[in-house]
Amino acid sequence: MECLKDIGRLERDALALLREQEPRVLTLDELTEIYVEFKGNACPVRLSNFDLQKIIMYVDDGVCRLWIGRPTDEQREAVKWDA
Repeated sequence: MECLKDIGRLERDALALLREQEPRVLTLDELTEIYVEFKGNACPVRLSNFDLQKIIMYVDDGVCRLWIGRPTDEQREAVKWDA
């Protein structure tokens, strides 16, 4: 019976790790390699070399948002724009 409890805990831990890797909107503190999505554009763009000041301006203006990975269409639709 103890073995079953360990398996259940391992499954929960594995699911939690997988959820952490799902695309999500970034905070400015997390900027490394990002996807930027512009309002009205259906295709997030991967950025690795970018002008940080311009991106911050676009985020502050509410016309783009930053993702930690390439989001699916369902994920993009599920997250509301702040502005």
